Amino acid sequence: MVEISPLSRRLLRELCMGSRESIENLSKKLNVSRYIITQHMKMLEENLGLKYTLELNFDEMGFRTLRIIRIEFQKKPNPKELEKIFEKSRIAIFAATTNGDFGMMIIAATKTASEYTRWETSLSLCLSAYGARIRSSDIASMQLGFIPATKELIMESNIDEVYKRLLLQLNEDARMTVKELSNRIGMKEDLTRYYLIKLNREKIIKRYTAIITKSPLSVNIVYFLNWAVTEGFEKRVDNERRAMYWKEVQELPIVSEFQLMWSTSGSDMAFTWASYDSIKNGMKNSVNMEKEIYKKDSLFERHAVIDAMVKGAMPIRSMDTKSTFNIVTWGARVI
Repeated sequence: MVEISPLSRRLLRELCMGSRESIENLSKKLNVSRYIITQHMKMLEENLGLKYTLELNFDEMGFRTLRIIRIEFQKKPNPKELEKIFEKSRIAIFAATTNGDFGMMIIAATKTASEYTRWETSLSLCLSAYGARIRSSDIASMQLGFIPATKELIMESNIDEVYKRLLLQLNEDARMTVKELSNRIGMKEDLTRYYLIKLNREKIIKRYTAIITKSPLSVNIVYFLNWAVTEGFEKRVDNERRAMYWKEVQELPIVSEFQLMWSTSGSDMAFTWASYDSIKNGMKNSVNMEKEIYKKDSLFERHAVIDAMVKGAMPIRSMDTKSTFNIVTWGARVI
């Protein structure tokens, strides 16, 4: 594993939480010179493949339906065929092959539910030679994490054309200066700054962030959960948050343990993505811990390890999990 100093870890956390933070502000926050900040940023970019990007509000962009899909295959697909299927897909914003209880996971974004249904039918036909069994769920709420947007998604969004031009550039380099941005899109600096401010005010951009494209943790476990909810479930959810997502650590990690935690509705009730140095540690601290916490709720889980990327980028970051965790409660009785 690459050695990352405590200072670099703190800097990495700051950049993942807000990647457009100026060098001057970062130097003040971390109490070191601007030169040291610049040198450590270069090291992080080189050793961790740090990429400055955007966490976007898909709903504000016109994508009302977000789905997460797991696929079981009777016959293992040809990777080249999968790449061809997903290469130009706007709807699939993330796809990866996996090893475990299912052979592939996909995250899809559509403007309407009917558009998704048509796409899933088409996908089933494309994968029919492999005996694909598709199980999909609506992403009801994102408690933790995000999925980086693709170029195709931005281009197909309902936002103004000038916003698209800005997002396409910032999604590739969120630290790009206004001057650089102006030169790239062929617009005067004052006008570029005006539209950038407007873009932020309209909450299309949730966060300027950074992802780690060369993660030191090689095992990414993804799992889907289902429960038969019983009395006391809300308390067990709170116990899960404190034992797993909010637990205290002695040393700031290079990579957050949990990347995604979403509530879903459909084939499954929840989805989680966690990163570890080994499958043994991963199972102990994620899937097996979930089984222990929810043993009264007849927990049913399906897990796998990500094998290879097919589409999109991995959402690997170092985040302050507790402060960014979106708490959703199940206590209200609406029936």
